[in-house]
Amino acid sequence: MLVTVAFPVKNYVELMESWPVRAGDTSLFLECESGVVKMVCVSYSGVGIENAPQLEACSESSPAARISLPGGIYIESTVEKLMEWQTVLSGQQVFDLDFDNPQLRFRAENPSEDGMIPITSFGSSRGEILNAALDFDAIGKAFLVNSVDHVRVESVAHFREGRIAYASGRHVDAYNNYYLFLETRYCDGKFGNERQTKLLCQVPDFLKYLNEAIVYFRQEATEKQPRKSKHLEEVFKPDSTAYKKIESLVLLRGHLRHHSLKSPHRWNPNRQQEYEMPARFLGLVVGNIVLSESLRDIYDPVIQEKFRDISSNAGLKTEIKVSTYRIDRKPTLVVDMTFPTTVTSTRLCLRATRDTIDLCENKEQLSDTTKLAAEANGLELFVAEVGIWAYTVTRSVKGMPERNYIRCVFEYLKAGAVLRGEFKLPIQRSTIDVLSGWRLLESCFDWIENRDPTTRIVTLRIFLNEFESPLIRYAVGAQVKR
Repeated sequence: MLVTVAFPVKNYVELMESWPVRAGDTSLFLECESGVVKMVCVSYSGVGIENAPQLEACSESSPAARISLPGGIYIESTVEKLMEWQTVLSGQQVFDLDFDNPQLRFRAENPSEDGMIPITSFGSSRGEILNAALDFDAIGKAFLVNSVDHVRVESVAHFREGRIAYASGRHVDAYNNYYLFLETRYCDGKFGNERQTKLLCQVPDFLKYLNEAIVYFRQEATEKQPRKSKHLEEVFKPDSTAYKKIESLVLLRGHLRHHSLKSPHRWNPNRQQEYEMPARFLGLVVGNIVLSESLRDIYDPVIQEKFRDISSNAGLKTEIKVSTYRIDRKPTLVVDMTFPTTVTSTRLCLRATRDTIDLCENKEQLSDTTKLAAEANGLELFVAEVGIWAYTVTRSVKGMPERNYIRCVFEYLKAGAVLRGEFKLPIQRSTIDVLSGWRLLESCFDWIENRDPTTRIVTLRIFLNEFESPLIRYAVGAQVKR
């Protein structure tokens, strides 16, 4: 099999001719358009067919199909080879290669390999990695914010660079940029490990989100068993003080920022996986700070009112009618809502569901409300309803005397595809009634949003323990799915 690793050229390089240059089992060739180099490629011949991409079908243990790319090991060696190549050439011509976006190509070298390569090309894109679902109202409201402090502008610029670096696999750059956010925002121009550690110890928001990140990573370690990082040992020690935890993050910044050739522990820019977990951890801490500020601005009542007025005056709005249903045919609410958007998105459905639940609670009918059904433009928008157990004599369902939990199974939209997710949450009560059923639905919404506020939920079902019948279900209509 022939494996080719290709990298885009970001700068303008003219070339009169180009043909493959072979050295043993390795070849260099350039892809050009109209005399301009577009891609620099390195091919490896004689690669075993076991390195071809593999497709793993869905199963009960793995609800989503997986793609295995063992040929990805050639990317690292290609980067090193091309960096040496760049070094020799740089005196005459700079090739600005986009190492963040490699492309892998696979081709049969002989007839016996025909039909054994299910995927012939695979590429990653930084833009795709950073892409997340975002409703336009957030974009519009952000523009209506009057002024933003210059320190916040500068510090969040470091956070953006950190996110881009992390998505590209440049974990050292990511960690340094996340730390620059903290340094710019909270260290007041002061340097020195001890001074910065003391200053960060005095920031309530930083301490809050640092502790939340520690809890999250500990939960993740229980569920997914990720590898540990020697650089975060002090952070996760149960008896470690806040000062010691922060000091270890500060010292790691110093280690990554000062690259000494004399040090046997210096980091290799071509081997950054060692710092993936520290970068992800600090990115979670900093990201929560940035997100909390962003949500505070976007959901400011004054900003929301301005955006709503602009939407209403321009006729750019969506009207929703939500009908509620109660046990024993008691009087019900019919809620008319207007939202400043023209698209019936999953985020719109989620917001309307939450608002309706709050309104039912305010009207003291949530404890016997069994169904919410909404429509927009004459079509079903979403439905949320408790299970058949709500119509029994006890109007409740019982679990075990102790140690009960709920399983939340949900589907969500991502990059045009519907994916499946699942998680478990422990609960204190052993009996679930209608009111606690709606509370559990809100808890699951919160759990998902806390991990990714842009998640577009399509369906959601909650089960008690290993019961097969759901306690409550939620689903959006076909117009939303499209």
